[in-house]
Amino acid sequence: MFCYNSQREFPWILEVFNLKSYHFCKITEPLIRAEKGLWREVIKHLNQIEEQILECHAWKDDSPLWDVISRAQQNIPQCKEVFPQWRIETFQESLRNDDSGNGAASGAHPSPGCSRSNQGHLDTNRAALQRSSAPSSPEASGDNKPPRCDSLALFFRKVYHLAAVRFFDMCERLSNQKGIQKDIQHKIWTCFEHSLVAHIDLMRDRHLDQLLMCALYVGGKVTNFEVINFEAILKCYREQSPKKSHVYRRVYLRRTAGQDERDDVIRFYNDIYVSRMSGFVKSFCSGGRTNDIVCLTPLPRAKYMLNSPKRQISPNVKLFVSPLKVDHFVTPERHTYHFSQSPAKDLLRINETVRSACVDVARKRILLDGDALEDKPPTKKHVLYEKIEAFVRGRQDT
Repeated sequence: MFCYNSQREFPWILEVFNLKSYHFCKITEPLIRAEKGLWREVIKHLNQIEEQILECHAWKDDSPLWDVISRAQQNIPQCKEVFPQWRIETFQESLRNDDSGNGAASGAHPSPGCSRSNQGHLDTNRAALQRSSAPSSPEASGDNKPPRCDSLALFFRKVYHLAAVRFFDMCERLSNQKGIQKDIQHKIWTCFEHSLVAHIDLMRDRHLDQLLMCALYVGGKVTNFEVINFEAILKCYREQSPKKSHVYRRVYLRRTAGQDERDDVIRFYNDIYVSRMSGFVKSFCSGGRTNDIVCLTPLPRAKYMLNSPKRQISPNVKLFVSPLKVDHFVTPERHTYHFSQSPAKDLLRINETVRSACVDVARKRILLDGDALEDKPPTKKHVLYEKIEAFVRGRQDT
C-alpha cells in the first residue's frame, strides 16, 4: 500500500494479512520485474520496504528465517558463495589494482596499519597477506563453482548487497571522500562476514547496521587506523541515516525478567560483540606468525553495488536523464584537530593555513563585459582631451 501522506505505513500491511516479513521479501523483486509500468515512486517505496525487511524485520525472534537457518544446520552462505565471480574482488586483485594504479606511490604511502608490524601488533606486510589470501588450489578459489541459488542464499545475497552499499558509503564518509585503503576494507569486511557466518545469533532482534558499525570499529582497532572510532562512526551514520538514531541508541542486549534490556551500541560492543568475536580478531594480531593470519574474504565490487542514477524517460524512447555531475564544485578540504588524539602535525598544518590566510595579497578587479567606462569618475587625462576637442571645434566654427 502506497499513497501520499498515508498513516498506514509498513509493517502495518503485515499485521493486517498476518504475513511474515521474511516471506513478504520474496515477492518485491519479482513484482518489480514483472510490472513494467510501475512508476518511480512506487518502485522506490517497494525498495525501501525490502531494505527495512533485510536490515531488521527479518531478524525478529519470531521470524521464519531462524527456522530456515536451523534446517540448513547453521550453514550460512559466505559472500563468495552467493555472488558470481565478476561481482567480487579478492585481496590479491585489490593489491594488483592498487599497484597498477598507484605505481611507486603505493610504497611511498603505506596503510596506517603497516607502521606497527615490527612491534608485534599486526603483521600486515603485503607478502604475508598475499600468502594468507591466496587459494591453495584452483578448485579452492571457487572460480568454476556457480553461486548458490537456494532461498537462504538468495536472501543473504540481498543482505550482503545492502551491507556492501552502506559499507562503501561509510568508508568514504570516514575518510573525508578519500577512501579507506583496500587492505583495511578487506579486514573490516572479513570481520563483518565472520559475525554473520559464525555468529548469526548476533543478529537476533538486532539491526544489520549495528553489526556493521561494530565491524568498522574493530577493523579500525586491528589495523591501528585512527580515523575509525565510535565517535566518527556515529557521526557518519547520522549523516547516512538521519532518522535512525534508535539503531545505535536502543540496541537489544538480553532478555531479563521477561523484559528486553537495551542500551547504546557501545555497550553492546563491549558486553556482547567483543566476547563473541575476540578469538577471531586475535587471529589478525598473531604477532607475526603467518600461519595464524586468517584468510581475507573477497570484497564485493563497489561499482556493482550502487544503482545507476540514469533514468529512461519511456520504454519506447532511448532518452535517459541523469543528475548533474558536481565533481568540479567540491568544498575545500577541512582540517580538524582532536585534543589528546590527533598528532602534532595536524595542529601545525592548521596554523600554517591560518597564517597563509592572513597575508595581504594585492588584487585587481576584473572588468566584465557589462562594465562601462562611463560608470567610473572621469580621469584628468579624459578631461584634458575634452577641453582640447572643445577648443578645436570652437576654432573651426570661427
